[in-house]
Amino acid sequence: GLANRRAFLTEGELRLAQPRQPGAQAALLLVDIDWFKRVNDMHGHEAGDETLIHVSQTLLHTAPADAFVSRIGGEEFTILTDVTNTEHLKQLAGALCKSAEAASFYYRGERIKITVSIGLALAMPGDTLSTVLSRADKALYDAKHGGRNRSALAA
Repeated sequence: GLANRRAFLTEGELRLAQPRQPGAQAALLLVDIDWFKRVNDMHGHEAGDETLIHVSQTLLHTAPADAFVSRIGGEEFTILTDVTNTEHLKQLAGALCKSAEAASFYYRGERIKITVSIGLALAMPGDTLSTVLSRADKALYDAKHGGRNRSALAA
């Protein structure tokens, strides 16, 4: 039920170009399911599909109501929303990580535990969706290499 990569690219550019409320800044969260290949290898691809659905629902329920949530490929998702500052963005990412971890579920009697890593980027004047996504991707790499189940903010 999420938007796909094509919709993200179209809607993301539009949202990034929209005027913001005073004190608001556009932010992109790039979310990746940790160890997703293990889910498919240990439980099968149907379990992987159920995991994607489960994470999608968790992101939709945890993200702000006006956020644009999409699945851009594989086990990667994006959330485009407005925040008031970096602390606000970090709090949102922390809530998403906690919600994903708490949303473990059972598939055919076996518990599937989920965690996510998140790359965070704030849109700067002159940014395109591509530049913001690139920074979020680098931050996601940092979150993965920092131990997973965490977020990292792009410099």
